Amino acid sequence: ELVDMTGRKHLSGLTIHNYFIAKSVDLTRPDGIIAVVVSHYFMDAGKSTARKYISERTRFLGAIRLPNTAFTKNAGTEVTTDIVFLQKLPEIDFGSKATKDAAKIWTEIGTVPDPLGGEDIPINRYFVEHPEMLLGRMDRSGSMRGSAEATLSPLPDMKLSEAISKAIKNLPEKIYVHESVSRTRTFEKSEAVRLDNPEVDEGGYFVEDGKVF
Repeated sequence: ELVDMTGRKHLSGLTIHNYFIAKSVDLTRPDGIIAVVVSHYFMDAGKSTARKYISERTRFLGAIRLPNTAFTKNAGTEVTTDIVFLQKLPEIDFGSKATKDAAKIWTEIGTVPDPLGGEDIPINRYFVEHPEMLLGRMDRSGSMRGSAEATLSPLPDMKLSEAISKAIKNLPEKIYVHESVSRTRTFEKSEAVRLDNPEVDEGGYFVEDGKVF
């Protein structure tokens, strides 16, 4: 389902789960941390307008892919899901070259071999480079859409809670920034930009590197 919400027209046309992730990013303060549980199609889509939009505004902290049995008991369905962790960037860093370079690790798609002998499986580059964050085995044994599709099958005797706890330890530490510190950093960056452009009056606007400040 596609959504078009009043006041969020720049997000219109996104699928509903992509819309709410992008909206969450819009509403989060600079340096705030976002964690979402979402279908693996968000990370694995070959073309994702939402992923590009979000990558320009956040620092990707990592992701954990859960096996397709993770929600069988409470949702009655086998679906491969990801827990995705993001940190909102200050607006002055939106779309910068450094941000775009850092985003490549999770905005691009790679492949992994299918252990069942099928064609290679398209998967987010992050998981190609960090297979330890896959809590299972990627193969083409899924049947959510009536035919064999890529899914993360659980490993024998794996205890999901223990596997998640282990994967969490691979995420970056000590990255939380208190709101007061974040506001100070934003103010300092704004002052630095203002001092670099003394001809601009307080409250005025100017263009630098194709962006309006």
